[in-house]
Amino acid sequence: MFRDWLESDGILFNTIEEIDHVGMEYFRQQIGCSVWSVGPILSSLGSKARAGDAEATMHLCMKWLDSKPANSVLYVAFGSQSAPSPSQTIQLAMALEACGKNFIWVVRPPSNSVTDHDHNDGEWLPGGFERRIQDSNKGLLLLQQWAPQLEILSHKSLCVFLTHCGWNSVLEALSNGVPMLSWPMGAEQNFNAKMLEEEMGLCVGVGSGSSEVNHKDIVKKIDLVMGGSTKGKDMKNKACEVMEMLNNSKNDEKGFKGSSAKAMEDFLYAALSKSCNY
Repeated sequence: MFRDWLESDGILFNTIEEIDHVGMEYFRQQIGCSVWSVGPILSSLGSKARAGDAEATMHLCMKWLDSKPANSVLYVAFGSQSAPSPSQTIQLAMALEACGKNFIWVVRPPSNSVTDHDHNDGEWLPGGFERRIQDSNKGLLLLQQWAPQLEILSHKSLCVFLTHCGWNSVLEALSNGVPMLSWPMGAEQNFNAKMLEEEMGLCVGVGSGSSEVNHKDIVKKIDLVMGGSTKGKDMKNKACEVMEMLNNSKNDEKGFKGSSAKAMEDFLYAALSKSCNY
């Protein structure tokens, strides 16, 4: 990939200058070609809510979220490519049940589990967990289902996102002013989590990759950000500041252009100029 970058006339990055100025400057100096930060580029709301199972899941999620108070729900999702190990998944389930908070969990079987459906009592979910959660109505489990992530993150009842810190998920959370609990699985996710926590102050680390995490420690982290603490309130404020920053970057109104709007305009001008020279 890096070789392709070196041979390119320019590169578009799905970020904004205000967040990634240091990184953008690095690429400008190291690659020696034009780079533009044109983010945030997100899927539109409802774009994947097609007929059939996805539409039914959307309706289920929105109905459940509508029944919960504002800023009271924890959303848990690790993307479509990764999941915690069986032992980690059990600890996470125990934490979600013990913390007493409302939650939506997109549950995918661990890649090294023996079973791959919901008949899993004791292997990668605690025995009776699904039934207890359903009976209590404290949680909504989406077992191996597509989830309307943008709609969930933009709902008024949503409070915090426990995420693997894939960049698309990070941007979707930040675009809705949602602070995060991080559990990166690998690759660039660890760097994203580090930036969110140490530089931006709107994230708290829960786990990382294959490292074992005790459910009591997870509960403490959830309580820290959802229990009305000064830390949790500060994270929310910072997430909302970044949301405003992201919104302003796309502004293309008369008399004001945000950084991403300017970058896109510069890119289009450069592309047209190059095509005219052929």
